[in-house]
Amino acid sequence: DTAGARDVLWIEAPTEEKMQESCTNLVLELGEQCGPSVEDCTRALRQWLRRHERWVVVVDDLGLEGLLDKMLQIPKTKGCFVLVTTRLRLTIGVQLELGVFSTSEAIKLVKEKLPDTTDPEAHHLVRIGNPLALT
Repeated sequence: DTAGARDVLWIEAPTEEKMQESCTNLVLELGEQCGPSVEDCTRALRQWLRRHERWVVVVDDLGLEGLLDKMLQIPKTKGCFVLVTTRLRLTIGVQLELGVFSTSEAIKLVKEKLPDTTDPEAHHLVRIGNPLALT
């Protein structure tokens, strides 16, 4: 069990090229097929997500707000969520501007935002996240 989720899927997105490469690699690791475009990869990812439960998609280091539009069609499913890390000022979703957290502060934040998360799950999310994800 990965922090209450069965799967934590990580997509690096500082540029469209890196997002496409990361999404393509992720989709292939999941055993799916996708075409050459970001849209093809996100479509294959959405299909995988619809067939599975209890997942987390981390869109890491989003560099261009327009790239997020390509991810917005990720299905909303109970027990699943999308976490976006960015230095951009986005106009969608719940915004949290964070400083650097200690481990205990990061765990407390995870538990506040995800109240059904157990202590071991929160510890795991903090441990697997990169510093930008919780700073």
